This record gives sequence, structure tokens and C-alpha cells, in this order.
Amino acid sequence: MSDNPTDDRWNTPVERVETVERVELRTDVPHSARMYDYFLAGKDNFPADREAAERALEVFPALRIAAQQNRAFVHRATLFLAKEAGIRQFLDIGTGIPTSPNLHEVAQGIAPDTRVIYVDNDPSILWTHMRVRPRGCRTLSAAR
Repeated sequence: MSDNPTDDRWNTPVERVETVERVELRTDVPHSARMYDYFLAGKDNFPADREAAERALEVFPALRIAAQQNRAFVHRATLFLAKEAGIRQFLDIGTGIPTSPNLHEVAQGIAPDTRVIYVDNDPSILWTHMRVRPRGCRTLSAAR
């Protein structure tokens, strides 16, 4: 495949999506991605994550606001890129838990054909992304 972004092959649908192996989820050990999910009022966190997040908030009270503002920036940037710049392919590196609305929801709200690849080094995060991916969806993928 050519590295030329105007090459038509960049616009072909994803034919094959690798499946992500199921991993053992340690809910008794705090995880930074689930703590971030907690700061964003997400649903994919556990008591150990919430307790660790609350301890972090004692040291850095603005942490929840920082996480929320970071997510708001991602939404604004995605809206601009999809709506104003016409971008139809996004790469989310270090993606974390898919707290709604996530990048694909924002981008595909503007252009339903937008393709998103989520990348993370933690297989449990990728498994979560693939689990919430709509069945038959050919515009989302996850990679490690």
C-alpha cells in the first residue's frame, strides 16, 4: 500500500479485524485507565479504582477537572477535524477505557463513515474496546 494519503486504497473498508484475546481482569488492583474512567463519571471502574482515585484527588484536587477538560479538548479537536477539515480517519494512541462519548462517537456523529483505530499497550483496554464495538462495525478497530 502506498504512503500517499490521496491513494484510493486508504479509503477501502477494513476487511479483517483481528480479535483481541480475552484477558484476566484484576478488579482488586487499581488501574490508571479505570481511575481515569472514574474521573469522567464512567461505568467501567471498580471499588479499588475508585478508592485509589479518591486518594489521588486528596493530593491533586483538580485531577477530576483536568481529566474532564482533557476529554472536552479531545471532543472539540475531533469535531473541528471531522466537520471543518474533513478528516475521516483517526488514530487514538493510549486510548484508555471507552467512556462515552468516545472519539468514534464524536467523529461518526459528524461523518458516519469515519474510521477510528484505538491503540493501547494494555490488552484489557483493547478487549473492552472490542467488546463495546457495535456488531458488524467495519469502521472501528483496536490494536496493541
